[in-house]
Amino acid sequence: MKAPWFGPLQQDEVRVFWLSLDLPAQDLELAWKVLSAEEKRRARRLWRPLSRFRHIACWGQVRWLLGLCLGLAPKALMFAREPLGKPYLLGDQRLAFNLSHSQDKMLLAVAQSREIGVDMEILRPLKELERLARRCLAPSEWQAWQALAEEEQLLAFLRFWTCKEALAKASGQGLSIGLSRLVFALGKGLVAAPEALGPVASWTVHEWVGEAFCAALCARPGGFRAVEYTFKPGWIGAAA
Repeated sequence: MKAPWFGPLQQDEVRVFWLSLDLPAQDLELAWKVLSAEEKRRARRLWRPLSRFRHIACWGQVRWLLGLCLGLAPKALMFAREPLGKPYLLGDQRLAFNLSHSQDKMLLAVAQSREIGVDMEILRPLKELERLARRCLAPSEWQAWQALAEEEQLLAFLRFWTCKEALAKASGQGLSIGLSRLVFALGKGLVAAPEALGPVASWTVHEWVGEAFCAALCARPGGFRAVEYTFKPGWIGAAA
């Protein structure tokens, strides 16, 4: 690999990578070459070409970027999953990562010695939005959501959702924790959570709200700086 565009990962740094899942043929080929046998088997089981290509693009880019952060060949990385599915790196327990994707977009966060989780959602109409909100939101969130104008409710719901998902993923407990038990105030962060997640103040929430998407990063401990990188399709070929 050529030298990366960034130096060694710092202790107080969370790297946030914005990526595309629609890659040119050269990048897809390079992504495929570094996948594990199991990752290739999963890709082959996806009968829709678009789903298969995006799976290859997702895990190929995860491998290339983590390899660059660690100074290792991407194919040499080995992954495992926690009991509820959260992926982690074998052999380097200090380096934590988490990823999320929606349609053709992907978000990857990487940190040292930190619990992290991310989630992103492309804005699109949701059927039965009110029913979803009633089921997923805590009473205080539901009250705030109902007070919004109708045209603001979709974005607000997805913001609540991404914050909850990011925290659930960071904790390693996933959706089993119960989304309505994770209580947020938009723009202010976490308000309440089950005791198993520790003090509310120990979690830091970072949000992104764009015209067509929203995303959230939850991490513990706090006191970090989010350093963002946006890589366009074709970047793997430039790094190889």
